[in-house]
Amino acid sequence: MYNLLLVDDEESILDGLYKNVEWEDAEMTGVFRAADSESALRVMESNRIDVIVTDIRMPGLSGLEMSAVVRGRWPMTKIILLSGHREFDYARNALEIGVFAYHIKPVSYSGLLDSVRRAGQAIGEELRQVGVLLKAEERVRAASSLIAERLLTRWIVHGIPLSGEDLALAGSCGLRIAPEGSAFMAMFRLDEKDEDHGATVDYTTISLFLSDLIAGILADDWRPAVFSDRPGSFILLVAGEPEPLLGDMRRRFESAVDAIQESFRKTLGWLCTIIWGRVEPLSQAGKSYQELVKREKTQLLMEPGALIGPGNGRYAARASGKAAGDANAGLGGGMSAGAGANSGSGANAGADSGASTDANAGAGSGGSNNAASDAGSGGGLNIESLSGYPDMRILAQSGQR
Repeated sequence: MYNLLLVDDEESILDGLYKNVEWEDAEMTGVFRAADSESALRVMESNRIDVIVTDIRMPGLSGLEMSAVVRGRWPMTKIILLSGHREFDYARNALEIGVFAYHIKPVSYSGLLDSVRRAGQAIGEELRQVGVLLKAEERVRAASSLIAERLLTRWIVHGIPLSGEDLALAGSCGLRIAPEGSAFMAMFRLDEKDEDHGATVDYTTISLFLSDLIAGILADDWRPAVFSDRPGSFILLVAGEPEPLLGDMRRRFESAVDAIQESFRKTLGWLCTIIWGRVEPLSQAGKSYQELVKREKTQLLMEPGALIGPGNGRYAARASGKAAGDANAGLGGGMSAGAGANSGSGANAGADSGASTDANAGAGSGGSNNAASDAGSGGGLNIESLSGYPDMRILAQSGQR
């Protein structure tokens, strides 16, 4: 369970300690030896050592000096000093360093074994206390996440303005919300669960995971807000920074969106669709959210795992494996699915707002649209035009970054 290191420059004493004491009775399952302090430190650098039993007087670095190094680098390691002298200065220095026990030679094996046992018990208790603190911190964080979710849902989803008291409460939960500031949002929609992944995680865990994941990409010392707006959907709100920095954060998010999606799948077992927007005034957060929902609804019939950025309704089709071809409609112009600018085998066309496309020939604005219609115009997307691409994912290309 624990690892013990014995240090003494006298070979006979070191061998006696190693061979004549049943260290396993003190739950010391690994026992290491070193003949001097320098060797002992090398052992510690390559092994986890929980308890050290060391002589004080040794050539080179003394046991006391080594103990000071150990306490600085491995503070949870317990140190038991052995001394052939009763000098008060030794004992006082040992106390100042924070050693666990101090024995005067000759020491009985049973007395030393008892000290080592108590050192192991002290480590176990400290680990339990750390575990309790971590659990308490996690509970506080989960509670803050729940409060933040309720505030953000009321404000962004239901359009209820935040009062001064709400803003103060949001600040206590770590939310950086300044009504005059800017923000960008992203939606994470759960599409498919990997049944072989294991137990299902709850929504609070997913929210905390997303917050940590995005923080690691954008700024490790800062946590973005993540809340669930409805079953199977999570909203990321990045706010509270100057607009130029937010723009940089959004670009970093966009460049890492594939890795975010893959980490989400591997860690939580969910394939998700990710839809994100531009940096916009925080006062328009409700409108930005509704735009995400609108864009998500136009994608409902597409293949799971889509990545959709802000792009004025312009869609770029991206196929995995062997792609038969793709075609994008230009702004304000028409494009023939049979003879468009993009010439892959097979064809699909995406229409921009105000643009029109015809399956047989290019048409100007105001013409018919047989291949696909823009989400912004209220029409639906003709799934048949994508039937030749079983592995197709639709990616909304960003227009102005």
